[in-house]
Amino acid sequence: MIDFQNIKEQLQSLVNEKLQSEPEYFLVDIKVSPGKKIEVYIDGDDGIKIEKCAEISRYLEAYLDTEQPLGEKYVLEVSSPGMSNPLKVLRQYKRRIGREVEVTLKSGKKLEGFLRDADDQKIILEEILKDKKEKEIDRKMHEILFDDFKSTKLKLNF
Repeated sequence: MIDFQNIKEQLQSLVNEKLQSEPEYFLVDIKVSPGKKIEVYIDGDDGIKIEKCAEISRYLEAYLDTEQPLGEKYVLEVSSPGMSNPLKVLRQYKRRIGREVEVTLKSGKKLEGFLRDADDQKIILEEILKDKKEKEIDRKMHEILFDDFKSTKLKLNF
């Protein structure tokens, strides 16, 4: 039987080891599914280019092909987290200070506003309150502990 958690931990270790010499990049998440699909999300303080994703992919493929923890057949995707995926690590929050986000609290309530600060305990969200005609009427600052919310996503405005 395949130990997916152990494979995930091994891949995390390999990615972190690979990125150790390039501190501007960081691992966001790894998902290993029973369908033998591996998704690796990497980001950088100034973003990440496809060439870096390809380099990490080749590095992990060498391990997966040699050790074969998933057997011979698997699907490996290495990419940036993308705009639609939730923020997961503090460095992602720090990089996006000033951006508009949507925070979903554990209660289910959603708050929208501008990310003003983030540390290892909390984020500061500036909510802009508007009237029915979308005219700004007030601003409210929220200090939200990481323990108090489910997810934070970037808002895409067109």
